[in-house]
Amino acid sequence: MKTEPIEIWAEYQKGVQYLSNLNIYEIVKRNENFWDGRQWEGLKTENLPTPVFNVLQRCGKYMVATIGSNDIAINIVPLSEFADDVERMTPISKELENIIEVARMKEASKMVIRNAFVDGSGYMMQTFNPDIETGQEMKGRVENQLIDNTNIYFGNPYSNDIQTQPYIIVALRQDVSQVREEAKKYGLPKEDVESISPDNDNLQANDDSTNLVTVLIKYYKKDQEVWFTKCTKDYTLIEPTNLGYRRYPISCFGWDIMKNSYCYNSPMTSVIPNQIYINKCYAIAQMYGLQSAFPKIIFDKNKVQINDFLESTSPQAVAGIDIAGKFIDFIKIPDFSNNIIELAENTYAKTKDCLGVTDASLGNVKPDNTSAIIALQETSSTPLEIQKQDFYAFWEDTVRNLIDIVACSYGVRQVMTDDNQLAIVDFSLLRNLNFDLKVDIGNGAQFSEIAQINTLDKIAQAGWIDPGTYISVVPNKYIPQKAKLLKAYQQQQMMLQQMEARGSTPADETVPL
Repeated sequence: MKTEPIEIWAEYQKGVQYLSNLNIYEIVKRNENFWDGRQWEGLKTENLPTPVFNVLQRCGKYMVATIGSNDIAINIVPLSEFADDVERMTPISKELENIIEVARMKEASKMVIRNAFVDGSGYMMQTFNPDIETGQEMKGRVENQLIDNTNIYFGNPYSNDIQTQPYIIVALRQDVSQVREEAKKYGLPKEDVESISPDNDNLQANDDSTNLVTVLIKYYKKDQEVWFTKCTKDYTLIEPTNLGYRRYPISCFGWDIMKNSYCYNSPMTSVIPNQIYINKCYAIAQMYGLQSAFPKIIFDKNKVQINDFLESTSPQAVAGIDIAGKFIDFIKIPDFSNNIIELAENTYAKTKDCLGVTDASLGNVKPDNTSAIIALQETSSTPLEIQKQDFYAFWEDTVRNLIDIVACSYGVRQVMTDDNQLAIVDFSLLRNLNFDLKVDIGNGAQFSEIAQINTLDKIAQAGWIDPGTYISVVPNKYIPQKAKLLKAYQQQQMMLQQMEARGSTPADETVPL
């Protein structure tokens, strides 16, 4: 496997050429401009108004909210018949939820959806930072980073399967002083550190800084384990290192797959001409309104001196016309045809329909029939079901990456259990369970605590479980002083068992001698 900086840079340039051939960089720049409202950029409009009616951003935010607003629940179940394996998963599941919360991965996932809508795909990369203090002997924590689709390059660009790639290169744009500090930390000679200089990269959207340097991270697999190295164009920052992972720590959510490619198509790209047409229609209408707001003044120049009208509004000197003996008159501009506005509004509505955004989904309907509105809203989200399933798959890949990382890097740590008790967990045991896990990702409502408690209530009412089991599985926040209550119940049960052993009943025990 190629690990020298010059070799990695050559592979990076090969990836850049592949994306350039697909025009990905220009598509992303244009889409980002239209999303941000810079829809007249580069045009010489002179005095023409430049209105922006950003239908693309409104539709995109609706889709981000629809796909990502529901909470994501993680239910890890080992495919094992041993009770110890199931018991061991409880604190580990809680620690994974804590990692997702601390790393703000749920918030980042919404940005991934936004990137997929605008650019075609979005990526998250999970890394382990061994320098973060945890208050325990074992230091380090999992961190998360967003990666743009123009900054990641697959060894086999004709496949979108991340885990089967021969290698993956991630390009980062970092401040040159930060890179020099990192190079110094990893022992690069002083002259090499000072030789690291900014480079000009005009490939990235909104990248106009002259103080950034391109840093490449290369992941590759060797003997079924993930290795990585980090370098600039000329110098190695981190020598090839065995991470011990079985999976590349990268997860992807894409919108519409591009056949025989790891790239994805953005739904914005095909409707940008619609957005341009809408803006043009309103620009022409606004220009007409500005020019025809006041009637034009005309006068007979054979009868009136021009100096008399220097302060008037747009006087027009004419000759050879009959103004019925008047010295001055006004010309009324014909009324503006409303057809162009109707066309613009129709295009606006059709564009939303093409993107799967209807008035019912946005709430722009009269509540005459509640059942019909609910049915319409549920039906309107049907076009996004494919993206929802892909988003759940994205989260499943992310959780499996986290399990892989903590199994290799977390060691033995204290974690909090559901009973708010500290438990010592050896995360390396996950190495043996890693491929025997079932990770269920779905709408949070399907796995919500309220739903679980309602189910437990029904089971308890049916007599299928005893009160002690019920108390032990209900989350602490729903039962104050849960530990004391459970202990009291257990003591009561023990007392009853002792009385049964003596052949007495609770009533007998209370009869005075």
